[in-house]
Amino acid sequence: MRIKLISVFLLVASCSPRFKVVLENKENTPLKENKEILVLSEESDIDLSKAVFIGEISGPFEKSISSPNKIMQGCGYSETISEFKKKAKEIGANIIKIYDLKKPSSLNNCYKIKAKLFRNLDTNLTESIQSYNNSRNISKLDKSVDYAIINFYRPKIAVGSVVKYDIYMDDKTLITNMSNGQKISYKISDFRDHIFSAKTKDNPKKEISINIQKGQEYYVRCGIDIGKKHGNPQFSILDNTIGFSEFSDMK
Repeated sequence: MRIKLISVFLLVASCSPRFKVVLENKENTPLKENKEILVLSEESDIDLSKAVFIGEISGPFEKSISSPNKIMQGCGYSETISEFKKKAKEIGANIIKIYDLKKPSSLNNCYKIKAKLFRNLDTNLTESIQSYNNSRNISKLDKSVDYAIINFYRPKIAVGSVVKYDIYMDDKTLITNMSNGQKISYKISDFRDHIFSAKTKDNPKKEISINIQKGQEYYVRCGIDIGKKHGNPQFSILDNTIGFSEFSDMK
């Protein structure tokens, strides 16, 4: 029996990225708000044959219907995955398997991601995915250290290249004035939740929260979302495997 594919387009807002969802079946039960959504990287070869294939999701697309010539905002890795998770919950999927990931280029500030969506009820599979994801975040620091390190980095990109912004911890500790092409490793010994924020003139403050743990490393990719005057800071928390690679590639 031939299955008819159903396309659904999600328009977050007139000035936000668009995401395309293609479903195998439109009869799907939404997940509860507190349900965990697991994300598998492009490199993963974990067998998902026991999970139910729900459909595919891709995006963000840079041009909106109302502003076809406007560079889209909110298209960092963290923001894109967050939107993928929201849509996954709506259609009853609890696994997002990335199969194509394109990083921002020198002329483009957006990640482009394609992923398959699955619904899984097998606890063994869930544990396997969690174990795999934990392995991608193993710290390279010596186990005896009494601090953690947050690696902030901003690869050189032409879009918004002249814009700089201050990064603060908990609205009081200045970490750096982030410029295009800069990277910094910030050592911290205060182990708890911290809010890291940045803003540019006339734009809302951008914030991320990180639960700092002893001996751990964290990677925060920085950038600029263009579309408003002065641009807006972009933060993406990446797993250590991706973050270490990108951080190390910067000269």
